[in-house]
Amino acid sequence: MPFSITAISEADVEIRDITSIGEVGALAPNLQVTNTPGNSTAAQIAIRGGVTINPALDLDGTPLDVAHTQRHSDYESFSQEIQLLGGAGDLNYVAGVYVFRDDGFTDNTQRFFGAFGPFGQTFVSRYGFETDIVALFVQFDHALSEALTLTAGLRYTDESKEIERELGNAGIPAGTTAEYQL
Repeated sequence: MPFSITAISEADVEIRDITSIGEVGALAPNLQVTNTPGNSTAAQIAIRGGVTINPALDLDGTPLDVAHTQRHSDYESFSQEIQLLGGAGDLNYVAGVYVFRDDGFTDNTQRFFGAFGPFGQTFVSRYGFETDIVALFVQFDHALSEALTLTAGLRYTDESKEIERELGNAGIPAGTTAEYQL
């Protein structure tokens, strides 16, 4: 039975200078198990990944707390696919189920004029998301000749997404109004 595992550690993320989730996806831990009963093959592929990023930036470049931002981001994902592959004669098939879940959240608070105590302003920017997917699929290939194959398939997908967003100014009390004139 073929069996393989790939894993990446936090140290590997730093050494490889990984800065995006796409780069992590290519190296995320995964597991593949294959078994061959009779004329069909059953396969399971599972992938789990995650990343935490916490960059800070002093926007004004001075030793004073005039303009500062920091972003805290966490992301995790998991996917799993189970396949049944087989065939007889000129007909081949694959059927299976696919499951995916991801979850991410970012807190990107920005502070301006914090050195001036109560006159400083804090802008709150937080957002998160979650995705859940379950899909069932089947595909048939029928070789009509050496040069021509007829392929037909079906896929059913149930997907849900949740998004949350908070944006505001933490330094201005609720109910405060302002007028602007030219």
